[in-house]
Amino acid sequence: MELIEPTYKEALAEYYAAQEKYTRYADANQKLAMQSSRAKLEKLQNEMNLASLVYNQMGHQLQLAKAKVEEITPVYTIIRPATVPLAPSKPRKMVILAGCIFLAVAGSIGWILFARDFIENFLRGLRRKRKASGNEYNQNAIR
Repeated sequence: MELIEPTYKEALAEYYAAQEKYTRYADANQKLAMQSSRAKLEKLQNEMNLASLVYNQMGHQLQLAKAKVEEITPVYTIIRPATVPLAPSKPRKMVILAGCIFLAVAGSIGWILFARDFIENFLRGLRRKRKASGNEYNQNAIR
């Protein structure tokens, strides 16, 4: 259809141009009896008839193309009724629960094995530094 429509418009323009040319010549040479003017008038009429024929054929092809597009394109569509699922697809509660339990167990084991000892050693080191700096302060105060 997209290919036929420009050709159809072009055929229409050619038909109008031929019709205009024919009517202008027929009006200008209306009362002449010379054979050459009659022959030219008949030639212009034949051109106009040919352009009309092409225009009509292109119009017919355009109508066929539109009918074919409408035949291919459905006018209506079937709408399915809404359905409610029996089980939610997401979020998966059991996976989330298992992940939380795994993280809690891993965190507890990590705390028991590594972090508790690390923090206790870190705090002992701070206490020693404070004690050592406190002793230096006391010794400086005595002097």
